[in-house]
Amino acid sequence: GKTVVSLLAMLQMVDAGYQCALLAPTEVLAAQHALSIRAMLGPLASAGELGAAENSTRIALLTGSMTAQQKRDARREIASGEAGIVIG
Repeated sequence: GKTVVSLLAMLQMVDAGYQCALLAPTEVLAAQHALSIRAMLGPLASAGELGAAENSTRIALLTGSMTAQQKRDARREIASGEAGIVIG
């Protein structure tokens, strides 16, 4: 329930042109949230990919245990605005 409510609020902000962050107390929970939100959004969470919805966004996961390359990629998506929702 709470994840769905927060997702709806984040999607309203993304639709208005902003980025949103969902902060979790642990990396495991952050990864779980990223997976569940991607599953809930389906093609709406795959901006820039083949078959993505026209009004889709990207979900960026950023945690301390990611490799340096993964962190760079996530930060690039965040800084460019490509990622509408950031989870960490």
